[in-house]
Amino acid sequence: MPKYFGAVYPDVTDPETGEVTSYTDYYFALNAIIVSLMGFCSAFGGGLISDKFEKKGILMTKAYVCLFAGIAGIPTAAICLLVNNNFWISITFLGLEYLVAECWFAPAIAIVLNTISPENKGFAISAFIYLSTISGTLGTWLCGFLTNKYIIFETDPDTDKKTATNPDDYGKILCLLIVISYGGSLPFFWMAGKEYTAHKKKEKLKEE
Repeated sequence: MPKYFGAVYPDVTDPETGEVTSYTDYYFALNAIIVSLMGFCSAFGGGLISDKFEKKGILMTKAYVCLFAGIAGIPTAAICLLVNNNFWISITFLGLEYLVAECWFAPAIAIVLNTISPENKGFAISAFIYLSTISGTLGTWLCGFLTNKYIIFETDPDTDKKTATNPDDYGKILCLLIVISYGGSLPFFWMAGKEYTAHKKKEKLKEE
């Protein structure tokens, strides 16, 4: 994201007044607020909704929250990354993307903890976090690979600074990877929800 915002929204100098509009500073300040505040609200809200409606007997609630995160994250991220002629639109939808798409983690962890046998819970959570980290690392590498392959840079002979000649393509590459990751997770969230529902029903029958 920093590369995308830096390439698409470089600092602008007013030719008449010489005043510099530093979109870089705006991005880093607002991004810190978005990640902390929107991320917290999303994670907290996802857990709260999952618990509230599951108590009412809707056992698929945790899966529904995860599915909502994947589905809602795609259009918000797409607008942020593809509508790139207005900084404030992009940063607003980045905030909305964090608000709607980060609510999956708590319900997903809860599904794992409640369906795995006690002796295997530690291993399951470790594997879950490890695979999440690996997928993020591979995604970053793939983004870098595609950027180097498809983004064309020009070097300023005076400053040796490289500038992308097609910065909009940053957004297209990031959007493609987000659609693949969010969209690809949906069937697995659905299957996990079905397994979780079946598990909870079996537990209830045993209690009776």
